[in-house]
Amino acid sequence: MFNSQLVLAQAAVDNSTHTVWNVLILIGFGLVAVGFLALFIGALVSIFRSETDSATKAVWALIALMAPVLGCLLWFVFGRSSARPTPQQPVEQDTAAA
Repeated sequence: MFNSQLVLAQAAVDNSTHTVWNVLILIGFGLVAVGFLALFIGALVSIFRSETDSATKAVWALIALMAPVLGCLLWFVFGRSSARPTPQQPVEQDTAAA
């Protein structure tokens, strides 16, 4: 009888350790999923707030929808820098001609 109780106690300890690791893995996957979701939403917001034309925004949004992680990373690396307006130099008036 004592031997069977010892086996059951050992199984309970092994099971609880296994459960703790399962919970930690689940929390890790949840944090990664939340991070990817934040990246995706941030990319879409950035795409639609950019200074580019509607067709370019639609293409970037389609890329982000088709390949969520890669498309969003591509937007932040390449698309966002090309969507920024270039600073315009002020046009100087020629006062001597007037």
